[in-house]
Amino acid sequence: MIRPDSAEWNGGSQPYTATASTSLPRSRRKVFHAAGNSKRITLDLIWGAMSQLTNEPGIEESAPVDPVHTVRTYYRLVDSGDVPGLVRLFAPDAEYHRPGYNKLTGHAELERFYREDRVIADGTHRLSKVVSQGREVAVHGTFEGVLRDGTKTSVRFADFFSVTAEGTFSLRETFFHAPLV
Repeated sequence: MIRPDSAEWNGGSQPYTATASTSLPRSRRKVFHAAGNSKRITLDLIWGAMSQLTNEPGIEESAPVDPVHTVRTYYRLVDSGDVPGLVRLFAPDAEYHRPGYNKLTGHAELERFYREDRVIADGTHRLSKVVSQGREVAVHGTFEGVLRDGTKTSVRFADFFSVTAEGTFSLRETFFHAPLV
């Protein structure tokens, strides 16, 4: 590592002067000077090279999909009541399997379920285990909240998610330790 102030490099005892490579456009070059040495080392600076790869106009790069982050986002959105946000986490043709309900397919059915059919009015999911393999994520936790009829509930659950390459759910399966929650 070269630190622009006064660093050692490659085990040497004297700091070196480093300049950005001429392979970068002049506007992206950075020059660092370290006192006490006339040697120059040419470097392609990481931020200069990265900006050429990721910040060119008209070129979009997407971050790698993190299925666990997507699943955690789901629970944050469902607990906050953000139905449009959580529905966007599902692929347009996604399936959701939940005990006591017919299979739900697609955004319209998911939106209807969360707005009209779901017996839960409000509550919080607490995840105790999250296990992932590739784009498959399994979750175990507890839900505490209030049902639409005013009944307080506390139930253990397990969820299984399949996440697409685009980062949306293609499948969700839920299992509760109580019927029809």
